[in-house]
Amino acid sequence: MRRYTTAVGELHTLALIVVMSATSPAVLAQTTEEAYLGTWRGTAIGTDGATTNVALTLTNSNGLFGGVMSGFTTGREAPLTNATLRNGTLTIETTVDSHLGSLSVRYELRLSEDNDVLTGTQSLVFGDQRLLFDVELKKRRRRDVPQPQVEQSIEYFVGTWAFEYTGGEFPPLSIGTRSGQLTVTRQRDTNWAEGTIVGDVFGDSYTERVTIGFDSDNQFLVFKETLSNNVELLSIANWQSPIGISFVTIPIEYDNHLYQLRRVITVTSETAFQVTEEFSMDGGPFRRLGNSDYQRVN
Repeated sequence: MRRYTTAVGELHTLALIVVMSATSPAVLAQTTEEAYLGTWRGTAIGTDGATTNVALTLTNSNGLFGGVMSGFTTGREAPLTNATLRNGTLTIETTVDSHLGSLSVRYELRLSEDNDVLTGTQSLVFGDQRLLFDVELKKRRRRDVPQPQVEQSIEYFVGTWAFEYTGGEFPPLSIGTRSGQLTVTRQRDTNWAEGTIVGDVFGDSYTERVTIGFDSDNQFLVFKETLSNNVELLSIANWQSPIGISFVTIPIEYDNHLYQLRRVITVTSETAFQVTEEFSMDGGPFRRLGNSDYQRVN
């Protein structure tokens, strides 16, 4: 018999999530992180000699890598979905949905002794096709801001958002690829808001609910979600960076296993944001679950 339980604790339980979120696998060594942060620009050179302009912007919030990369398709930037620094090699990854299908992008880079140049490889994967490029990036100032700076406020979420989610069907955390609308209403003049999701999954409608709270002093958000299968998720999100929000849920028990969901929300503008989701089962490593794009509806 399938069952689930939700660990809804007091404030000290929520504080534990903050600690867990700050100790993810993408944590950088304190002595080296500053050298990698900023905007890097250069070229990727293919085996045929063709060159492509490349830009990589790296940020850090409480020891967690974030940022965006470009150079894999014209006019597109994508948020990082994974970043690690091990034995002097910086590995960063993202996945982009294109008209040709899912495109996986992976960089493996090493920093020069003077901390001014990143060199290594860029790998692009389409299905069973893999393209490899040599990359050299130099740290440069960028004339435009890589991500819009929005004000951290509960008002950012208020309104109606249309979304498209692409991901696997993985009970109890995900019902698969779906679309719909999220409508969020502020509770009077408080820092709390209630939201309702009405969507479609493979022709069937579904409804979910969310409660959002914002602590402006400590720059964190509280999320309580009731999914379409009545599973409840509770989490705290770190919003100290205006361009990114990272959080994990309290583990839930389902079908004799413990599941935990981790999300990164990349704020791309006042009217759009992107979400990347990963999950862990029984305390194991986090694996990719899915991603979604939200666009504000007038």
